[in-house]
Amino acid sequence: MSVPTLLALAVVLLLLNAFFVGAEFAVITARRSQVEPLADAGRPIAPPERVPSAFYVRLSVIDRPGVLARVAESFARHEVSIKAVRQEGRGDDAQLVIVTHSAPDAALASCVDDLGAMDVVRAVASVMRVEGEGEE
Repeated sequence: MSVPTLLALAVVLLLLNAFFVGAEFAVITARRSQVEPLADAGRPIAPPERVPSAFYVRLSVIDRPGVLARVAESFARHEVSIKAVRQEGRGDDAQLVIVTHSAPDAALASCVDDLGAMDVVRAVASVMRVEGEGEE
């Protein structure tokens, strides 16, 4: 390639890079007032707590009849649908592992607060957001 062609290519690449830097800068400096309406519309730029997702919840519970029903009632009361439940251990080591369908972060947080106050729940051992799980 000739020197003028290489210089022209370098200028084109430099301008292309400047375009992408400008676009990234515009996204980063977007004002909250511009982002929140998009988040409310379900756009993918919403902060994680505003985007519904599935959750994994592990509870340390008292092992006796009716505990699962009370836990499920709490999820229902907060409009969080249960996708799967598994009990691990027995007696003092009883744990419920629950995976939810997609739900708003605030609904799950309210449910977890409710669960933590129950006399049959020893502890809310962990709560994790499950990303990338498509609804079935």
